[in-house]
Amino acid sequence: NAPVGVATAFKYTNALNYLLNRRDRRVLLGDSTVVFWADHPSNVLEDAISAMFAEPMSNEDPIIEEDQERLREAALLLNQLRDGTGATEITPDGQSTKFFLLGLSPNASRISVRLWVEADAAELQRRLGQHLRDIALADNWNDEILTLQRIVRATGRAERDPKGKLKKFNTENVSPQLAGDLARSVLTGAAYPQSLLATMLRRIHSDGEVAYVRVAAIKACLVRNSRLRGNPLEVSKMLDTTNTDAAYCCGRAFAMLAKIQTDSADGELNTTIKDRYFSSASTTPALVFPRLFRLNQHHLAKLEHGSRIYWEKQLGEVLSKLSVFPRLLSLEDQGKFVLGYFHQRQDL
Repeated sequence: NAPVGVATAFKYTNALNYLLNRRDRRVLLGDSTVVFWADHPSNVLEDAISAMFAEPMSNEDPIIEEDQERLREAALLLNQLRDGTGATEITPDGQSTKFFLLGLSPNASRISVRLWVEADAAELQRRLGQHLRDIALADNWNDEILTLQRIVRATGRAERDPKGKLKKFNTENVSPQLAGDLARSVLTGAAYPQSLLATMLRRIHSDGEVAYVRVAAIKACLVRNSRLRGNPLEVSKMLDTTNTDAAYCCGRAFAMLAKIQTDSADGELNTTIKDRYFSSASTTPALVFPRLFRLNQHHLAKLEHGSRIYWEKQLGEVLSKLSVFPRLLSLEDQGKFVLGYFHQRQDL
């Protein structure tokens, strides 16, 4: 413990308390509280950081017109950064704005510094933009910027309503350390936490919820980690019919087989092949897919002639890219399988 003078202690405690009392300059990530500030006024970028890290305000929250305008400007900047069109922040005196981010967490009766980042506004914008492009994923129902809170929450167990639709993610067992590690990756441009990909895949296997936010996080891990290893992996935001990767094609084929089953039963199914076989198909395709194609013959037989011909052509197009079903898929290949399944399901 370094000795701190009375005057210095007075200054930093008052400054910290001021930031902690500002909702727009304080976000909670797991067990950590992150505060941030700039050495020059830079409201739009500060608001953008707050919007990307925290949860969006609910409709019940009272928001004055000035705050609404700030939120719109922050959302616009994030979209510009994602699309690669964000402007560089320059102060009137020609000096670049410097940002500081401090993450604190309780440690017994003391406070631990979990995160400390210093970056120029232009560099910080570049890192935020890179994260937004890495995690970008086309979706039929959702075009919002994914906040770090939503990503971390999605590592929890999925809870469904009586109709079987996703209600929320249970965050009781979410790792508090993951939130801080993810924030550090975004703010420094480093690799995403090793546990993020594994956790998302484990949750999908256990509760079967192939949710948009989970797949987006899986895509981000695959893209960034491969790029940092010097072997960039091109992953599109939507269905890529030219992709010949075996794991990706297996995921596409599984999505088609699942759709054929639901079409043949007019949607009245107690248990689908997704419920029973998704986990095994995404880990040991060679063992599972022969059984799935035998079942598919029964499902195709229930369809009208035109639909049967259509699906046979669609499956044939995907299978033509596969010389053989892989015996075992690695963690990264399981991520590609999930991406192929999600892309194909969205396209269907």
